[in-house]
Amino acid sequence: MTSINKEPVKLEFGGKVYQIKPSFRVIDNIEQRIGLAVIANRLQSGDVRVGDLAWIIHSALVSSGVSALDYDACGDLILGEKGGIAKASLFASRLVEAALSPSPQEPIESEEADGAVAGTGKA
Repeated sequence: MTSINKEPVKLEFGGKVYQIKPSFRVIDNIEQRIGLAVIANRLQSGDVRVGDLAWIIHSALVSSGVSALDYDACGDLILGEKGGIAKASLFASRLVEAALSPSPQEPIESEEADGAVAGTGKA
């Protein structure tokens, strides 16, 4: 079984610090409502919506199993916390970047039955 090897993304939210790994579960949960490309485009153009940020944070926290904070509470915290929109946007940007960036992987070694060097067809 293959697993991703991505570094966690730090989220400072609601007076707590979370480390969210951009796993398939986290990204899939986010994409149930909004795609990563849409998020990236909105963040880049400055057209990010508080509802999108709340969904990203809610999905990341719940999918990671670190908090059961509901969607509305996430939105209220974003709006109520000093610099909340900026913090949430930064987290969303870092999470999307981490999800779309390749994971560092160990080299894959392949053996061919006849002793040939993998991928060359030569012995």
